[in-house]
Amino acid sequence: MPDWSSIDIIKKDYKLITIEDNCHSLNKEDGVGSYGDYSFNSLRKIIPLLSGSELKINIHGIETETNNPRVRLPNIDEIKYLLRFYRNKKNTKISMNRVKETEIIFSEKGIDYISKKILSNNSFNVDQICLTRHNNFLSWKKFLPDNELSSFDIDINQVFCPYVYPCIAKSNIIMSKWLKWGMRNNIRIINWPKIPFKSHDHFGNPHLNMVLLFPVNHQFNLPIRLN
Repeated sequence: MPDWSSIDIIKKDYKLITIEDNCHSLNKEDGVGSYGDYSFNSLRKIIPLLSGSELKINIHGIETETNNPRVRLPNIDEIKYLLRFYRNKKNTKISMNRVKETEIIFSEKGIDYISKKILSNNSFNVDQICLTRHNNFLSWKKFLPDNELSSFDIDINQVFCPYVYPCIAKSNIIMSKWLKWGMRNNIRIINWPKIPFKSHDHFGNPHLNMVLLFPVNHQFNLPIRLN
């Protein structure tokens, strides 16, 4: 969690405008999205959309043009991104409640037609989404063996809406084992990042090339799948 008290002091001293980038999370009243003068995110990181972002303005005196947004057709990459949510037919039904304080503002390029339709015909419950992702995060922490995977020192109470559960495999053999386990169980585990860390000690840890990201998607209840 950023130290917004210190940031606000710098902002006041230098007369700055702060922009809060919450690309992997959702805006929430009196929480994420309410600290910076402006806040934005990437809705498709959490919600099955092809494009689109929430722009929240927490200061007055700035006019934003929202009339007559241009709607475009989605491109192939956006369609592929959307389809990842529907690999399991059980996850195709989505029930969400829209947040009243959220304003959807379109960029000059415009949101794509499919995403606009999804936003117009659905709503989402931010609290429920975050609660499910929290529970899935904790389920991975409990399920994964400490002797094979090292956890990062993360206080989940300080994380509003986790995107993945990250950890480090203690060897290449263990990393390969869990990637294959994920494929067998239809759980998408990601080895990230694809950077040649072996050549140097990155942030005091030479093993960051063996980071594994376990999904915490709110479309499923993880404890049930791990039992």
